[in-house]
Amino acid sequence: DSQEKIDADNEWYDLVGEGMITKMDLDEAIKKYTGLFKGNVYWIFDMNNLVEYADKLRKMGAKVFGASEFTHKMETDRNFAVNIVQKAGLNPPPTYEFSDIDKAIDFLDQNEEIAYVFKPDGATESHLTFVPNNEIKDKANEELRDYLSSLQEEPKTFILQEKKYGVEVDYEAWFYKGTPFLALCCLENKRKLSRDK
Repeated sequence: DSQEKIDADNEWYDLVGEGMITKMDLDEAIKKYTGLFKGNVYWIFDMNNLVEYADKLRKMGAKVFGASEFTHKMETDRNFAVNIVQKAGLNPPPTYEFSDIDKAIDFLDQNEEIAYVFKPDGATESHLTFVPNNEIKDKANEELRDYLSSLQEEPKTFILQEKKYGVEVDYEAWFYKGTPFLALCCLENKRKLSRDK
């Protein structure tokens, strides 16, 4: 059940900063720090969480770093992200959207010589993302078919995207009022089935 997973994740999140910093409820912090200290407080959010709070604070004139409706949509709506990549002039791997696991498995059967990765839409299902380990394309395809067959929860929508071999690189540029002020490049190594813990 997705709600059980959300509750379990929330228990982990509640431990962040425990014993290191003074913590308070976000609604309480907003009430306390958006008035008198408004110009001297920076609100820093993870790029995928608490979007509604981050956008609310921006509308109030607060200084906010991270999280927005746009970044959330980029991370949780895979086709939206692919379209942004295309608009930027990049060529994403061939991508196919599905809403039925059995149809996706049939697609993989029909394209068994091509390796794909599985990326579900939605923040509560992102832990189901699966990148086959096998370097041999038809074996990687089989690995993904086995994984999809074993899923006990089925995401509403998801994509299969042709797997690209090599090192996964994440390039980011951060802008303030249209001016770039920070750029970084991350080499990613995502462990399979780790739930990012």
